[in-house]
Amino acid sequence: MNVHEPMHAVQFRTQAEQQIFRDAQASKQMVYEVYTNVVGTLEEFESRIADKTTSQLQRSMGIKPEFEVRTNNEIKRQLETQIFLLQHQLHTCDSSIRSEVKKDLQDRTIQWIGHREEARVPTNDADIFAGKLFEILSKGSTSHPAEFLQSPGSIPNIGTGHIQQVLNAQHKVKMFDEKFRESANKVAIIPEVRHCVDPYKGAKRLRKVNPDADLYLPKKKEDSIR
Repeated sequence: MNVHEPMHAVQFRTQAEQQIFRDAQASKQMVYEVYTNVVGTLEEFESRIADKTTSQLQRSMGIKPEFEVRTNNEIKRQLETQIFLLQHQLHTCDSSIRSEVKKDLQDRTIQWIGHREEARVPTNDADIFAGKLFEILSKGSTSHPAEFLQSPGSIPNIGTGHIQQVLNAQHKVKMFDEKFRESANKVAIIPEVRHCVDPYKGAKRLRKVNPDADLYLPKKKEDSIR
């Protein structure tokens, strides 16, 4: 500390640093929440399209009650919406934490799909969606249904449930901001998803379903995957 610096200036600087930290952690937590929603919906979609001969795969989280009343097409549409929301959330999150968050979630996505590879699940649309998820986390964007790129309010076949997801996401941004304001030392909690024994198998499977991801995937088993 500069002995000639006024005390109130030092305090202001500290408060400013605390605010930056809180904002970054709240932004990080919001991305984690959207990612958790994507994985939960992806696992429900995965279970809907699973072959009867496929052993039941481990879930990263509990089944949401609302899934029970939704059709297969509605679950697929919800998954597409969640993936679209994740891309938007990454684009608008605090730039200071974006690279760290993307790397953390890349590693978890590799672990997630590696579980499918070790269970010898035949490649299907669940892998394609996982590839899209990884593409967002690596390149920043992926392809979406054409109607998703239209202006808000003009998207057909998007029910009130999907609109509510957007509203809930906006509400959570404010909620997280308030929570992190209340505790100066509160940090974001990265979501836990199912794991595999050999993450390299996950990278191999992702490379198969999305060759463009190769640049961002480990090339050998010794490469670090957390």
